Amino acid sequence: MLNILAYPSGDCRQGCLALSREVRITLARVANRKQRSACWGEPLATTQRPQPVAADAGIGVNQACEPCDGDVAMGLWLWLPVILALSGFVGWWRWRKRASNNAPAQATVEIDPSQPPADLSPGSARYVFRGAYDARCIAADLVDMAIRGYLQIGREARVVGFRWRLQRQPEASDDGLTPTQRALADRLFARGAHVFELTENNARRMAHACEGYEEMLDALFPARDMQQRRSQVSAFAAYLASDVPLESDSALDADGYQSRFAYALALDASTAWSERFTRCVGADAASVFASRLRWYHGSGSQVLSDLHELEQALGQQLSEQIATLAKPPQGMFGLPGR
Repeated sequence: MLNILAYPSGDCRQGCLALSREVRITLARVANRKQRSACWGEPLATTQRPQPVAADAGIGVNQACEPCDGDVAMGLWLWLPVILALSGFVGWWRWRKRASNNAPAQATVEIDPSQPPADLSPGSARYVFRGAYDARCIAADLVDMAIRGYLQIGREARVVGFRWRLQRQPEASDDGLTPTQRALADRLFARGAHVFELTENNARRMAHACEGYEEMLDALFPARDMQQRRSQVSAFAAYLASDVPLESDSALDADGYQSRFAYALALDASTAWSERFTRCVGADAASVFASRLRWYHGSGSQVLSDLHELEQALGQQLSEQIATLAKPPQGMFGLPGR
């Protein structure tokens, strides 16, 4: 910096002007360095003294800086990671788009609405259809297990209500049962038992079986997979509940009716399904079929005379008995008993 004392006393004014000019030049250089640092990301050097510049160089405070080759190279190095990342993203996006365009189209599998859903028991189908569990899920699975020959369902008339009895067949095998039905049988017929009565004495075991059954359904059918299976179940439910005569009804016999009966109970279509079967085979033949069932029997006046009584007994009444036993009994002051 110019030393003002170097000027004679008479030239003090000239010394002040020279000092002011040097200060303006220095400030202009600092401003240009800051602008270049903002443009190119170059750190501002505060320790290096600027080179002397002639007073008549004409550098102003607002004069734009011209980046040198070193500044351009530094800017490119700073932007290189961003450019590489952007190039990688664009390449990945084009690869995914090309892969999706070249992927083979999935074959559309046609579903026969007259057939039960594959790998779904009647109780599981009801769970998927409703999106929730209820006692009718277990009732439908018990009926299906009886139709398959695993157990026999009995209903005995009492002064008040009915006495329900499940009896496992001596030569029964669980090979034809689904995992949910097999787990249900293990809890009802514990320790090798062959008889389970739906009475208050077995309420705790029934509640335990219902709880495990519901937990298993929740694990097998999470909410994210429910919609995919529901479309097939809904199509089958619409077939069972249809009132319009179909071409396949001409071939509907006792075996065809019986193989879908438990699903009709589960999907709230048992009345419509029984009426279709009655129209196909006649009322007399349907009544004879109901009275000769081997997997279900009543006593006294409870012998079935038509299919309407069958679906009322096994659909509504059996479900109500299961729901009653599954509820925790209330003790004194409303606390759970037993």
